Amino acid sequence: MKTILVLLDGLSDRPQKELKGKTPLQAAHTPNMDALAALSETGTMIPWKPGIPLGTEAAHFHLMGYPMEDFPGRGIISALTVEEELEADALYLMKTWAYLKKTEEGYRVLQRDLTDLTGEEVSALSQCLPREMDGISIEWQQQEGPHSLLKLKGKDLDHRVSDSDPFYPQGWLHQVMAFETEDEKAIKTADFLNRYIIKTMERLKNHPVNQKRIAEGKEPANGILTKWAGKKPVLEPFQQRYGMKGVMLAGTKLLKGVARLTGMDYVRYESFQQGIRWALEDKTYDYIHLHNKKPDDASHTMGATAKKKIIETIDQELGILIQGTKEKIEKGEILLILTSDHTTASDGKMIHTGDAVPILFCGKTLRPDGVKKFDEKSVSQGSLRMSGSDLIPLMMNYTERSLFYSYRMGGKALRYVPTHVPRLK
Repeated sequence: MKTILVLLDGLSDRPQKELKGKTPLQAAHTPNMDALAALSETGTMIPWKPGIPLGTEAAHFHLMGYPMEDFPGRGIISALTVEEELEADALYLMKTWAYLKKTEEGYRVLQRDLTDLTGEEVSALSQCLPREMDGISIEWQQQEGPHSLLKLKGKDLDHRVSDSDPFYPQGWLHQVMAFETEDEKAIKTADFLNRYIIKTMERLKNHPVNQKRIAEGKEPANGILTKWAGKKPVLEPFQQRYGMKGVMLAGTKLLKGVARLTGMDYVRYESFQQGIRWALEDKTYDYIHLHNKKPDDASHTMGATAKKKIIETIDQELGILIQGTKEKIEKGEILLILTSDHTTASDGKMIHTGDAVPILFCGKTLRPDGVKKFDEKSVSQGSLRMSGSDLIPLMMNYTERSLFYSYRMGGKALRYVPTHVPRLK
């Protein structure tokens, strides 16, 4: 049985005053999601642990059935979006162009990411970045907007270092420190990064690009912020781990990094409708992860009413998927899952929150629980109470792939019924 999981990024929300105390999902007119819920087993899912907010990359990593202690950090995932192959002896970090003001107390971060920088400005500014310090080579690679990848290569580099990026607006440039360790390598790596940041700021201070921006009334890119240091991890590929050939189908590059990290394929769509058509036509994959970023974007930048309207548009688009899979679901050929990776509140101070998200499973092997609407409150009356680590095991159970616990089929412990075991002859 094939699985199609539709993940609406940041779909879940909190009650909003402008929606009369409803969440955008509750307030939205979603006849297709509601009709699907009526045929499904529904409930709530805590992406990891109650009250712990996750970013999209960490949530997806955990939802794909990998333990959080193996999560290598977003820096590695970002590196995998641009690097063909990660080098085992390299240290990877994310870097962002920022506007800082020096005071007696330190460097005040007035703008964390200068999104108005042009490609020409970024190219010119990058020429002043140190390429080598203390025997450590530093490579810079542009990604999207003000963000880029730093690759450090040298002796005794350690990824266990903190971020200089305060991550919140109007914060202070943080001193990089050895993180959760007193290892000398981590201490030296942190010291190197602090000196690198200071040296870069000295070179940026009077850069012609910044002088021109100041003259035009724009904020100068006079500093950099670093975060998410990581090294190449070694993970069991998704297909080897679960016996399913999987693909991430998305419109964002971040999911490419998650796919490559977990050994899945990646297909980028131009529109959600295109992604739906691709999922319906595919005959290659056992597991299709269909991602939509728009609800999360709306929460961050547009507000609750706009998010409600986006959810309504997505519901209309999902009608094609639901109709296109209906017969195969009834025949037991497809399991359809609808959920989110985290809650993104349309108001408040938190970027993401650690609240539960709604989830439904629709398939021949399921037991519909009588819930008639798909929203945070309605599904709380459903039969499922689960965490993100339960997603893949439940998926394998419902698609009848799960192996009896403790059964030894072949020379390695498996989570799925293998298609082939060597025969005794």
